Amino acid sequence: MLYKEWLKLRWAIVGLVAAFLFFAIYIWMDVRHNLMMSGTLKVWLYAIFHKWIFYSPLKLVPAIAGLVLAVFQFVPEVSKKRFRLTFHLPVDEKSSLLVMIGCGLAVQALLSILLLGSFSILNSSYFPAELLNSAWWTILPWILAGFVTYLGVALVTVEPAILNKLVFGVVSYGFVQMLLEEQIYMQYRFSLWRYTLVGLLFLLTIFYPGYRFRRSAK
Repeated sequence: MLYKEWLKLRWAIVGLVAAFLFFAIYIWMDVRHNLMMSGTLKVWLYAIFHKWIFYSPLKLVPAIAGLVLAVFQFVPEVSKKRFRLTFHLPVDEKSSLLVMIGCGLAVQALLSILLLGSFSILNSSYFPAELLNSAWWTILPWILAGFVTYLGVALVTVEPAILNKLVFGVVSYGFVQMLLEEQIYMQYRFSLWRYTLVGLLFLLTIFYPGYRFRRSAK
């Protein structure tokens, strides 16, 4: 099953790794350009006092990654009716779904680490640790939005009932929008743990449409 998930995701992983590195390098080059044109002091003052989120192009990157991973992983399985075969393996549906979801979440986590790591390494020579720390607290809700997007798309894809698809889609979209609507840095620093707990509910909910899909497959 792990090898099967790798076959489905390998090209998506390659493309997303390239995209994540591209955006990290783009931010670094943009900062370097601003420092050369405006000077270090002006850029620092603008970032600190005007709350300039110079890394805002990264906002949608984790969510897009979650969307791509879920589409590559689940849409072919469901549309080509291969998802039913998964439930006929000598393992229960919960274990099958857990392996699939675990692989997707693991890839999303590794991509998030790559994004944060490359961003921090490239910009550590330009900004102090305090400013990079605030950037981390600002980016973390975007990363959580990526995980929720992945789980939300998986929910909508696996769920066999149209009405339930609509409900799952609206709830997932609304929650992701909440995580992406911050206007200043570190806006969710003290409430991120609450959003994370709500995000975990999406992980638990995925077993419900999987169970119903198996029942309809019989």
